[in-house]
Parts: sequence; C-alpha cells; structure tokens
Amino acid sequence: MRVQAILVAGDRGASRAIRGRSKAFVEVAGKPMVVHVLESLLHTPEVSEIYVVGNPVRLERVIAEYGCLALAAASGCPVHVVPQRETLYANVWHTFLRTLRPGVPANDAHGVLVVPADIPLVMPEEIAVFAERAQACGGDYVVGLSPESALAPF
Repeated sequence: MRVQAILVAGDRGASRAIRGRSKAFVEVAGKPMVVHVLESLLHTPEVSEIYVVGNPVRLERVIAEYGCLALAAASGCPVHVVPQRETLYANVWHTFLRTLRPGVPANDAHGVLVVPADIPLVMPEEIAVFAERAQACGGDYVVGLSPESALAPF
C-alpha cells in the first residue's frame, strides 16, 4: 500500500532557527536539509505523493534548483508546495485536509506519513520499513523514536 507524505519545513511558531536560518534550509553536504529528505521520499516506492509545507517561495526555488521536480516526474510521485501556517499542528492538519480526495467519505481510514525536514540522513529504506510497520500495526497514530542508546555514538 502506498502512502501520501507531508514534509514539514515550516519556520514559524515554535520552530527553532540555527544561526538565524530556518533548519530546513541549513546545508548539509552542499544541499539544504529539506532537499535531502525530499529526495529520500522521492526514492521511496511506498510514497505516492508529497506535500511540502513551509515558505512557498523558498521551497519552490530549492525544489527546482536541486532537480527535485525532474526526480518527481521520473518517479511518478507528485510534489505539492503548501504555504505554512502559524504552528506545526496547523501545518499538518491543513495539509492533511488537502490530501483528502473529493467524494471520498470523511470517515474512511486515511493515513499520511508526516516527516520533518531536519533529518537529512534518512534513507528510503527506513521510510519504507516505517510506513509498512505503521500500516501493519493498525494504530491511529504511530511515532518513530530512536532510543538514547542508539544515538549515543553520535
């Protein structure tokens, strides 16, 4: 089963800047973090469609500049840029509403994958396994967390 993804790259509300810059646009290995995450999502066959939430002018520029539109076209996975709201909750909720298809009853089960823009090392395989396991468990809300012991070497 394929899943829609919401890539959260907002810089309002409780979002923390790094040296005065939005985390989503901080470069790692020559690319903004949001581009690394978007590329991983685009290389994940389980992801059917991606909604990137944040500053639309900046997002559209980096998505075009780093070739993400061509990658999206090649993978058959549309990318939509959604203007950010004031809070993370509002960003996720209003973007989730955009993922709903007209004519589909509101009470039908509909899951989305919410991914932060500040995980530039995420791999498509990790995304695929998480999406698979989240769907298999049948939960209404599934969170992926790393234990402190796994992060200690870093």
